[in-house]
Amino acid sequence: MGNLQYLRLGDNNIHTIPSDALRRLHRLRHLDLRANNISVIAEDAFTGFGDSITFLNLQKNDIKVLPTLGFDNLNSLETLNLQNNKLAHIPEEVMEPIVDTLRVIDIMDNPLVCDCELRWYRDWLKNLRDKDDEMMQKKRTLCTMIHEHREYSLQNIPLDRMNCVGKNLERTSGCPIPQRNGRNTLTAVLMFALARACF
Repeated sequence: MGNLQYLRLGDNNIHTIPSDALRRLHRLRHLDLRANNISVIAEDAFTGFGDSITFLNLQKNDIKVLPTLGFDNLNSLETLNLQNNKLAHIPEEVMEPIVDTLRVIDIMDNPLVCDCELRWYRDWLKNLRDKDDEMMQKKRTLCTMIHEHREYSLQNIPLDRMNCVGKNLERTSGCPIPQRNGRNTLTAVLMFALARACF
């Protein structure tokens, strides 16, 4: 059991990530928890077994908030699927621990809002290398401007439409842009949807 690398627990009416049971799986690489009823992720949800995980699927759950330290132990994560949840915000501090290894993230079909908080996501998309332009067009990242009741493409929305006017483009206290290093090259498609953003 300790050598298990692929685990699919989708469609099981799970309400929380079964962290205690998973902590024995020190070689787990792919964890699929899609289509359950998970609404909360504990900050220590991946403690003890997250180091080896490269693929995490949490799509089609009821997740509304991502805890600040929720992804701290996912040091090898390359693919994260958060599609079709109930996320209104995805702050930088949540993603910062995995930004250096992450190659693909899917946050489509979430009720995310256009504002300055996701500004750094917009920069991520602009700076992608080796991106598939055709796929990016098909999977356009959308965000909703609440006061206009209108959707915008996160890749193209002007900064002044997201309440970022007058804020430093390099780094701000309320909406910082992550510092990229040599390892932080996203080589696959970043797929986002209705976003609470900074651009």
